[in-house]
Amino acid sequence: MRKKTALILFSVFLLTLAAGTAAAAVVVDGYDITASVSGTALKDVYKDYFTIGVGLNGYNTATDTLNSRAMSEIIKYHFNSVTYTNLMKPDYLLDQAGSIRNYKAGNPEPAVRFDTIIQGMEFCKETGIKMRGHVLVWHAQTPDWFFREGYENGAAYVDRETMLLRLESYIRQVLEFVQTEYPGVIYAWDVVNEAVENGSGRFERESGFQIRTKHGDAPDVKDNPWYKVVGVDYVEQSFRFARKYADPEVKLFYNDYNTFQPDKTQAIFRLASHLKSLGLIDGIGMQGYMSLTYPGLDSGSQSFKAAVEKFAELGLEIHITELSINTEGSSEELFEKQAERYQTLFRILTELKDSPVQANVTNVTVFGIMDSYMFYADDTNTTRLFDGRLQPKPAFYALAQLDRPWYVTKTLYQGALQFFDFEGNRVANIFPGEYAGVAELGIEPALVRSFRLGRGYLMEVIPEAVEGWGEIFMGDLEWEFDPAYFANAQRIIVREDDSENLLVNRQIDASHLPERAGRAIDGELMSSWNPKAEPPYWLSVDLGEICLVNRWVVYHRGGGGFSPTGGEDPLNTADFRLQISEDGETWEDVDQVLDNKASVTDRAFAPVEARYVRLMIDKATSLAFNQDAVIYEWEVYGFRQ
Repeated sequence: MRKKTALILFSVFLLTLAAGTAAAAVVVDGYDITASVSGTALKDVYKDYFTIGVGLNGYNTATDTLNSRAMSEIIKYHFNSVTYTNLMKPDYLLDQAGSIRNYKAGNPEPAVRFDTIIQGMEFCKETGIKMRGHVLVWHAQTPDWFFREGYENGAAYVDRETMLLRLESYIRQVLEFVQTEYPGVIYAWDVVNEAVENGSGRFERESGFQIRTKHGDAPDVKDNPWYKVVGVDYVEQSFRFARKYADPEVKLFYNDYNTFQPDKTQAIFRLASHLKSLGLIDGIGMQGYMSLTYPGLDSGSQSFKAAVEKFAELGLEIHITELSINTEGSSEELFEKQAERYQTLFRILTELKDSPVQANVTNVTVFGIMDSYMFYADDTNTTRLFDGRLQPKPAFYALAQLDRPWYVTKTLYQGALQFFDFEGNRVANIFPGEYAGVAELGIEPALVRSFRLGRGYLMEVIPEAVEGWGEIFMGDLEWEFDPAYFANAQRIIVREDDSENLLVNRQIDASHLPERAGRAIDGELMSSWNPKAEPPYWLSVDLGEICLVNRWVVYHRGGGGFSPTGGEDPLNTADFRLQISEDGETWEDVDQVLDNKASVTDRAFAPVEARYVRLMIDKATSLAFNQDAVIYEWEVYGFRQ
């Protein structure tokens, strides 16, 4: 018995391509970036919330991101803000030889050069993309000679007044250059970077701002030269000079990392509040260096959301300036977790904009465009939105639509239904919609061997002789193409899979611990069914009627609870099966997993009819001595009549 499916035809606003045709390839410098310059641009997705920025990587002009036409095209398509991650720092702009010449000629001001940023400034001028200036004052990547007598290496440190003159001169020269030669390009500056510290013995206590006195890791711990030479007020002085020379519309930011750590949050809050009282600051930059588990995003004492809410009390703008979510690996599972984390973070930021807090987040900048950066021979970075071939990663698709799984959005960009010939070549790429039979799909049936639906989608084929009922084909599976069957199709509907978890609140039975079995289907990951016995053992659910089932999900030991191990672990359930039955007595295997170590199993299969479903565990863990299976949640998806 088949479910009568409702037509859920939604507007595929992401697409500019005609159904039934493959995209015209966009190949730049050998990179096929078609998928990366298709659909709604990220800057347009978030236009009502904040600008979307990207870091321009490179440690010299030869490795500048903008040397790549392919990366440049993606930037122009998706982003409306850029930030130089290195090439605008004092190390690159200060000219030692020129400074020494100035000094010997009686000019105490430092010499500044701008060759490393010209390409970026020209790019922004030509494209209309704005730039965040990064950074004017920082204890790192500022040459030591800048603080020395005569600008000479190893000479004595200058006095405070001399250093303040140099600081003002440097800030003036930089701002005058960019504002004169490229007016309106730089809309915000990180005036001071990472001046607040919370490491024991590494900050002063007199000001209440916890200004950094030391930096670097043991054994190479160094003095903060700005604090050593100028003193605790070097931050305030830097902002005074920046305000003096910045155009009125240019915003001035304090930028730092680990801003979510409560003691650092409070210190930055106090510093920013002081600068605001003097009219010197417009915003706080919150660097976004994260792992897949740290910090907490929306809860906990060290949550990103709590820090944003705290800074929002100041009424200043907030920028997420260096967003980089590290996977520490490159598996599909890790990239899916990365996508979920990016999506959660962006959802929090958009919701805070409209919440009673009204956090004024005006920019989010991912600090680089691609993994395995093409200009670094040994780069192993995995934090970006695009992979080493400049293809969108799950994280990109997760940001393109916050209300849908990443794989659903990916299908909207790249096509939901693909047909293949007998040599495995793709002969048609179909987007979601309703089609009047095979002819409207634009394929030659005799040449087609198989077809595949994207994950999160289904196809309903309604034969000519059937009123309103159709055969359902599920995504993430490859199907053999039957020309005779499809020749009778009156309608072919490709749409998002709206199957539901059929187990929640249903009657459940178990071979062991039946009183705890309900924990495995309660829709929560905080409790589990945990038999400690010789397998096999099972969970069984009566669906109450014949249903069409097509997918199952199991959260094992590492997939839920308060202390998940996460990822690969030999203690996750090893061998298990999904079974179905019409009477609850005779069981048939539908799908089987062997040698599993993953914390979450999510598998689709060809739709089958069932009244009863059973999770049969044949091997509790990969360790022979451990018979302790832990099932936090078991889900079976499908359709009711």
